[in-house]
Amino acid sequence: MALRLVQFLAIMLTALALVPSGAHLAALPNKMAMAQAAYFVAQQIYAGWALFGTVLFGALVANLAHTIVLRKAGPIMRFARLRPTVPDWLPVPCARRRH
Repeated sequence: MALRLVQFLAIMLTALALVPSGAHLAALPNKMAMAQAAYFVAQQIYAGWALFGTVLFGALVANLAHTIVLRKAGPIMRFARLRPTVPDWLPVPCARRRH
């Protein structure tokens, strides 16, 4: 149960941390066509978004907690933790145990 909760928090906080970058990237093509004065006026909409950086610390703590929980879960979960870094063509021992 703790593993599922930590996984959920890590995913959700990491996704929330990416929201400001995605919003800025989505608005960028429209802002490139603006004149300089209009661009600086449009940049005012991001005035309070600096406080959103606190979500980054929450995501960092949640991902660190996820790593600690996986480390305590045993050797099978260690392979699951390494799985994103292993190429698909390389066999992974935890995949063999499931069958």
